[in-house]
Amino acid sequence: MTTHGLPYRLAFRMRSLKNWLRRQSQNTRYPALRADVNCLQRSVARRLIEGRHDQWSATVESLDSEDQSLWRMTKLHLPLVILGGIALSDSEKVEALADSLETHFQPVPDPSVSHLLRWFTSR
Repeated sequence: MTTHGLPYRLAFRMRSLKNWLRRQSQNTRYPALRADVNCLQRSVARRLIEGRHDQWSATVESLDSEDQSLWRMTKLHLPLVILGGIALSDSEKVEALADSLETHFQPVPDPSVSHLLRWFTSR
């Protein structure tokens, strides 16, 4: 069970309280209790996101180019997904990037305005 960077006891207590309130709101169908549950769920989600951001910030701040930890983290967390799978080597990444640029940036055959006007009027 993941706690998203929060102490296990705190995450467990937050989850338990949230689940207890949700059960109570479902049993009683009391609208004010349901509003409290929704508020608590948003609060828990927000705190979990903050915990993840804090943990990621601490990890990024600890990276150093001297001991190669920055390079290792870049290699681990920035995979390049291509049509045939994942590009792992530098040459595969270069080839995938070149293919992508070639696909997305094709020259316009006739950029004249008259060509565009003919195309729109023919429709």
